[in-house]
Amino acid sequence: MNKENLEWLLTQPIEKRYQLFQNCVDVAKLHYNELMEEELRLKTGEKYERGKPFMTCPILYPIGDQKFWGQLAFKKGLAVKPTPISKMTVKIFLERIHEPLTDNKLYNNAQLIKTLIENENGVQKTIDEIEKTTTHFSLA
Repeated sequence: MNKENLEWLLTQPIEKRYQLFQNCVDVAKLHYNELMEEELRLKTGEKYERGKPFMTCPILYPIGDQKFWGQLAFKKGLAVKPTPISKMTVKIFLERIHEPLTDNKLYNNAQLIKTLIENENGVQKTIDEIEKTTTHFSLA
């Protein structure tokens, strides 16, 4: 917000200012809800394909594999450090959710992995790996 906008805002009646702020809060809630709904719905591989950094919040820790994949993505610079839901605080949540939106390195790494995935022929690579591995075995 620039100085002129702030000065204009301060000249408005309190009811109008309240309505403007309420609209901002409503928009922020809507975008936050959309972001979290998509984050919870997507699998890790789908997040890579989209080329966007992400936050993992393992809800099944220590049972599930969410922490493992979250740690791997964090180490590769594709996601923020995962925090189990049992250790999540408002402060940690706000720090973690802010990182994917502002960290250019995370974003660039996510875009790079997206490009690598798009350019890879996964089926052919799998066939090549299987053939490479099985050439050492005899089926006699």
